[in-house]
Amino acid sequence: MIAKHWSREADPRIERMVYEEVLPRLSVPSLHYYGFVADSDDESSWTFLEEATGAKYSKLLAADREQVARWLGLLHTSAAQAGITAALPDAGPNRYRIFLKAARDAIPAHLGNPVLSPEDVDFLEAVLAGLAELETRWSGIEEICASAPTTLVHGDFNSKNMRLRQAANGTTVVVFDWDDAGWGVPAVDLAQQALPASNLSADPDLPTYRSTVQERWPHLSGDALWRLAYCGSVLRSLAALYWEARSLRTEWASMAVDNIRLYEAERAHALARIGLDGVPVSPHGRSGPPLAEAIRQ
Repeated sequence: MIAKHWSREADPRIERMVYEEVLPRLSVPSLHYYGFVADSDDESSWTFLEEATGAKYSKLLAADREQVARWLGLLHTSAAQAGITAALPDAGPNRYRIFLKAARDAIPAHLGNPVLSPEDVDFLEAVLAGLAELETRWSGIEEICASAPTTLVHGDFNSKNMRLRQAANGTTVVVFDWDDAGWGVPAVDLAQQALPASNLSADPDLPTYRSTVQERWPHLSGDALWRLAYCGSVLRSLAALYWEARSLRTEWASMAVDNIRLYEAERAHALARIGLDGVPVSPHGRSGPPLAEAIRQ
């Protein structure tokens, strides 16, 4: 058993709701939840969970990507079938439009940080211009998401939040850290990653996911799923940008810029794949700008 501590600044309500009200009603393997205790000062609390033992997930292994895609497909379809919205927050595109706007507000406030080079500042100003352009095309994001079913979304479906555990009947996926969970289209959980160093997503195998959900979601075509996943890459990059932008005020701001370059490259690649970069896209998609070029921009 492990004890997860929540400080006054953190909000345990979403994760607690998932463990207490949602996961027990779904047909997916999950960690055992022992309970929740608030400290006497009411400024912190503890969640008690089964320890997530097992092998670390590697998105470089096809078998791992297929395994988590099956688990994810079962999670999404069983939650949708159960109709468990509870009081979960919105996890649709509007959540990530808020992240976009918050990043646009945060970045200009830190451009005067003396640790940033002129090249860093030029790059961040280009990021701001790109965000403004993306907001003008946001209806395209909403259009892609509108055709997808809504369900329970983990919101931070990444290698750091899962383990692969050996069981009698094979490998079991255990997923934890449900702080960012919500109810919406599953785009961000399906996000695809082009640069291994970006750690943007778990990069689940899309054909395996589709074969898992096809019986319950027959209308979700391979093309629609592909577009939804790359839309998820865009949304996920916005969340990562927002969190990284807060570090621009620190003495490690140049490291934050390096990370933002990766997220910007991921977003440029994903936007190109779904045709929201302003360039027409073929039915088979495009590979987008060379990633090395996108990182330099």
